Amino acid sequence: MEYSSAITFINQFAAGDYTESEHRDFVSWLNSASQDEVDRVMEAAMSMGLSGSGMAVDAGLVRRIEAGLDEYEQSLQYPDEPEESKTPQHLPTGSRQPGILARIASVAALVLLLAGAGWWLAARHHKDIPTQTAQEKPRPDIAPGRNAAILSLSGGRRVLLDSAAEDTVLSEGAAIVANAHGRLAYNPGSAAPAETIYNTLTTQRGNQYQLTLPDGTRVWLNAASSITFPTVFGGDSRTVSITGEAYFEIAPKPSQPFHVKAAGLDIAVLGTRFNINTYPDEPASRTTLVEGRVRVTLDGASQLLRPGDQARVSEGRIRVVADADIEQALAWKNGLVKLTGASIREVMRQVSRWYDVDVEYQGDLENAVFVGVVSRQQNLAKFLEVLEATGSVHCIVDNKKITIKP
Repeated sequence: MEYSSAITFINQFAAGDYTESEHRDFVSWLNSASQDEVDRVMEAAMSMGLSGSGMAVDAGLVRRIEAGLDEYEQSLQYPDEPEESKTPQHLPTGSRQPGILARIASVAALVLLLAGAGWWLAARHHKDIPTQTAQEKPRPDIAPGRNAAILSLSGGRRVLLDSAAEDTVLSEGAAIVANAHGRLAYNPGSAAPAETIYNTLTTQRGNQYQLTLPDGTRVWLNAASSITFPTVFGGDSRTVSITGEAYFEIAPKPSQPFHVKAAGLDIAVLGTRFNINTYPDEPASRTTLVEGRVRVTLDGASQLLRPGDQARVSEGRIRVVADADIEQALAWKNGLVKLTGASIREVMRQVSRWYDVDVEYQGDLENAVFVGVVSRQQNLAKFLEVLEATGSVHCIVDNKKITIKP
């Protein structure tokens, strides 16, 4: 079964409109496909907007998912026995092959997503998702983050930017600044500035924003981040500084190299696309190159990155990882949180910044494993259901504090 056929079958499966032959072909593909192939199908479905159907998950769909997975598990348990001799029972959790489990979980999760459930299962266990006990308070329905930021002008004036507010146009030195639809754009004008004027765009926790710099470079600013930049790029280089996390699409201009200053780093670029994560609560600063060339310098030591490389900086050293997980690094920009390969603490650091909540941990959580991706546009309660679906974590919410337990 090819990629396009898998997508087609998943849609048919969600609608309950498929043949036994199509089902067998899909199960055969599931048995042989790599986790990367399954993840690719899942992410393609998200990018096509299939999760926005707004449908509710009906009991029939859930039964079809359960029946399909049980049938597949039984085929693993009794591979050589005729169909009529197989007794319906479940494999013990500890006997399942991890790769098979991940693929089963991914497909079940995708079908739920296609039906509008709004979440992807991270693993499948034969028990219910944990529910609130009588002693727990009802979970507050905390909304996801939004497009909002604060623009600090040269004279000390601060302008609140909000995608819901009316369009804003103002002048700053020789530049004309326009804000519309959650995006800020600078037009440098034709007159040369008498002096270099700097502005700063800042997002709080629970906010994100987009910016077009005066040279046409586009910047996506994640939550709890900032960027300081001149309103007009003069001289022989273009230099900005950031805190937190930002994704850049640099406007090519070889005669005027682009530099990003961040957490002691000097990142020199030409025409390129890359992501920088310098949050202080992360174990390392990470620069991930998507396209072009980047040179990362720290205290005189430098590393040249090629597309797919990630520079990780910690304890005063730069370490380059080839073939880095680009999808993981850019998930936030694409409105997602990628769970595959992430620890609970990595996931919850993102949750803390995006939903503006505090997190604490109790007990041993090192063995919690997650698969799939989750939309950042969901409310917090739905996001936490994803984590609890693994059966390895339980989330207690008290106002804006989340406690994570095994």
